[in-house]
Amino acid sequence: MTSNKRKLEYEKFLVENSVTSIFQQDWWLDALCGRENWDVCLVKRDGKVVGALPLYFKNKLFFFRLILQPPLTQFLGPIIKNHATKYDKKISNEKKIMNELIKEIPKFSYFNQSWSSDLTNWLPFYWNGFKQTTQYSYSINDLRDLDKVWNNLTGAVRTDIRKAQKKNIKIRFGDIEELYLLYKSTYAIKNKKPPLTKNVFLSLDKACSAKNCGKIFIAEDANGLLLSGAYIVWDHNTAYYLIGGLNDYGKKMSSQSYLLWEAINFSSHVTKKFDFEGSMNEQIESFFRGFGAEQRQYFSVSKTSSKLLNIVIEILY
Repeated sequence: MTSNKRKLEYEKFLVENSVTSIFQQDWWLDALCGRENWDVCLVKRDGKVVGALPLYFKNKLFFFRLILQPPLTQFLGPIIKNHATKYDKKISNEKKIMNELIKEIPKFSYFNQSWSSDLTNWLPFYWNGFKQTTQYSYSINDLRDLDKVWNNLTGAVRTDIRKAQKKNIKIRFGDIEELYLLYKSTYAIKNKKPPLTKNVFLSLDKACSAKNCGKIFIAEDANGLLLSGAYIVWDHNTAYYLIGGLNDYGKKMSSQSYLLWEAINFSSHVTKKFDFEGSMNEQIESFFRGFGAEQRQYFSVSKTSSKLLNIVIEILY
């Protein structure tokens, strides 16, 4: 079966099984990976797809073949159709389908994927020589009552929001040019080069605009000077704080807390939850937790063909 045929079957599988996660959609992978840079492993029963594992290939590290997490994609991982009602049967089905998916993975030098927090069983991958690292994100799990969400904010975050309001900071929808400028400013503060190119931003924005599932929020002062920005995407269940940008002036004006609060307000009208996407950075983790978000864990699953390659990967990625 050709790659294009597998992708068409994958698209059909997502629709038939009501898989609405934005990061697992074929159009998302087209936009963030490039159509030719991703593929999908499929497992069938009686001609019907019951398991899928989308993969992003990156072959720019010498002669090594890498399967990595796509840019701006919080999670991928196996998608398994499992209608078993008994727990033992459910786990047994997962094991069989995962083992078949693993056999379908093309030969690689290095594999690394972040999985959805809904995926709690990675044992078949462990038995096949993969490793797992637990990572964390934070999410507000119910946006129906914004008064309750507000009350769950820490005093420091509420104070920052009120300060920004008193300074007449304005939150509005923006464009990709403004956001990319602020994104670059974030790394300039750290004297670092931004890891994502403007073309990635443009591709993301084009795809999300076509599907009406993304908005750019911009904070500016009373004179129209840019302070901070955020790109929010959403699906049926969750809105994600995908990209942020902040300059020195915006940091002094406490603009980001106010901007995210307005993004949360907006998200309550289009979906059920708000996911900050988390960070293993201690300061960022503390900031997200200040919004009353609850911690959740997810797996980063990896495998490498050699110790030398593993060292190179750690240095470069």
